[in-house]
This record gives sequence, C-alpha cells and structure tokens, in this order.
Amino acid sequence: MSLLVDRRLLAALAAAVIAALSWWLASKVETTPPQAAGGGPRVVDYYLKNFTLTAMDADGQPGHRLVAESLQHYADDDTAEIDRPHMTVFRRGETPWLVTATAGRLSMPDEILRLQGNVRIARDDGPNNAGLELQTRDVTVRLNDEYAETAQPVTIHHQQGVTEAIGMTANLRDGHFELLQQVRGTYVLQ
Repeated sequence: MSLLVDRRLLAALAAAVIAALSWWLASKVETTPPQAAGGGPRVVDYYLKNFTLTAMDADGQPGHRLVAESLQHYADDDTAEIDRPHMTVFRRGETPWLVTATAGRLSMPDEILRLQGNVRIARDDGPNNAGLELQTRDVTVRLNDEYAETAQPVTIHHQQGVTEAIGMTANLRDGHFELLQQVRGTYVLQ
C-alpha cells in the first residue's frame, strides 16, 4: 500500500513541477504581435506567392498587369508589401511599358505603388515610338493615372544616346517624360 501512495505522490509532484515550468515558460514568451505605426497590431490578412494580377480599364481591356514573387497584405492600413514586382502598363496601339523593381509597397485605397530599389522602366521599339530604358530608384506610380515620379537620379538609354537628370515625372499613357534638374546628355549623330 505504501508503494501505491508513493507512486501517487510522485505523480502529483511531477504534475506540479510540469505546471510550474509551463507557467514560468508562458510568462517569459512574448505573445503580443508587432505593433503597426498607429499603435494597433500589424496583421497580414492574406498572402500571395508567384502571382499575376491584371487590372482592366474602363473598356474592359487590360490596363496593367502585375507579376511578383510574393505579396503580403496588411488589414490595418490596407497596404501590401510586394517582392520583385514586374508591371506591364498596356497602351492601345502602342508598345507597353515594362516596369520592374526590387520591392514595392502598394497602398490599396488610393492605388499608389511605391517602387523601391533598382527600378527599371522600359519599352521596346514600336510603330509610333523608339525604344528606351530608364533606370532609377524609389519611384511612385499612381496606377489609375499611369503617372510615375521620382526625385532620385535618372539615367535614360535611348537610340540617340544617354540622358541623365535628377528627378523625373512621366505620363506612361502618352510617353511624355519631364526631367526636373541637372539634365545632361550624350548623343550620337547618325
């Protein structure tokens, strides 16, 4: 009988030790999610991997297409972090613009895409335009307006040579670029 009592006592003691260790461990582990800029929790409500998103224009034609390695959408501010975005901006009867970057942040309510890192905006030769490639960093794109801007250094490679500037605005619909400061170019006469 004493052996039976000793086993029960030992089992109760082991359970008490396990409970005490569990309580101690739970008190040491941080269980609060990271805080958002506004003080609330930063919550990913959906995640996409290797995705393609096509937005249609008012006539039901593709307006722009976004392809990326991943997207994390945050419910607290309705933004999305995008890894390796590759965007095609379609233009009727014209060569589309191809826009790539290292990363991006998309603000869903106002449809503003902030491209970060190595940003490349290019178009191939087309029936009404010559090809060109623009390289810069940290570009803001208003998707609804197909408008892009940066305050960073810009290098444009085109058939006639190379143009460099600080800052740029671009209307991707009509292909009009405005270089803002310190514009200089090297041109090859043909």
